[in-house]
Order: sequence, then C-alpha cells, then structure tokens
Amino acid sequence: MIVGASALEFSAVTADNHDAARLLADALVRAGKRRFVILAAPIAEITSKDRLDGFLQGLAEHGISVPESDIVHRPFSVTADMQT
Repeated sequence: MIVGASALEFSAVTADNHDAARLLADALVRAGKRRFVILAAPIAEITSKDRLDGFLQGLAEHGISVPESDIVHRPFSVTADMQT
C-alpha cells in the first residue's frame, strides 16, 4: 500500500487536492471572506499546483480573482522555515 500518487503498480490511497481546495475556497467565500493572499509550495510540486488551481477555481466560481502578486510560492520544510 502506498499513500500518495505513484507510478508503481501497487494499491494507493490518494487525496483529491484540487477538489478539496475548491471546496475550501467555496466555504471561505460563503463565510464572508472576499480578499485572499495565498502561500503555496513551489508550483513544480504537483500537489501544490492541484491545490492552487482548485482554490483559484473555487474563488472564480464566486467571481473572485487573486492577483499574481498575492500568490507567494516558497518551499515548505523545516530547513526552509528555519532560514526565514
């Protein structure tokens, strides 16, 4: 059993990061939030791309967009966090 996406031929447990992020955006907008700044992992990480795309789609469904200047990409790790 593998947790996460894999090219190996084993059973895997995965999460739908795109839809989860879309639903989160929907819930936040329904709770009255209208302005967002997004802190995301580097876009080269597929999980980050899926979550960002889903979140932006969820906002777009309510007519809300986030300017590129309000989307910050940075690595998430203990080492990277200790350097800031």
